Amino acid sequence: EGLDSTYDVYQLVLSNMHLATEDGSQHVTAQLKEGGSVATGSNYAYSVRTSTTGTAVTVPYSASTTYWQILTNGTGSPAAEVNDIVIYLYHPASSSTWCQAFWTKIGYTHDNRIQSGNGGGVHQTTAATTGIQFATYTGNFDGGNVRLYGLANS
Repeated sequence: EGLDSTYDVYQLVLSNMHLATEDGSQHVTAQLKEGGSVATGSNYAYSVRTSTTGTAVTVPYSASTTYWQILTNGTGSPAAEVNDIVIYLYHPASSSTWCQAFWTKIGYTHDNRIQSGNGGGVHQTTAATTGIQFATYTGNFDGGNVRLYGLANS
């Protein structure tokens, strides 16, 4: 929780995020909360551009799914292999426009490569957003910090 009409834009900073299991399918996802409950409908659309050392650029996307895919590859098990992610949420409290997000990340993958990327998403409902929930495709987080900042309206 913590998202309301105080600010039009919120910034979430996820630093030193580490996944418990070394696995290439460890996608990190985000779902919005509406009135305290997770919005699980297929109203999420996203696109992510990811660049990984030694491989081609990938662009996973979905026009209709139940989450935003924030991170496309898990970390390794050494504690130093982390991901840092910054997410901007735009007008989450609005009940007349869709909540939109933009994110950027840098990190180290489960197979010892540097990966950077940015993405964007839209939650295609006009319900006010009150929070955001992060999850992994499999496994869980075993470290990291999450900070929420409101950007002043002017």
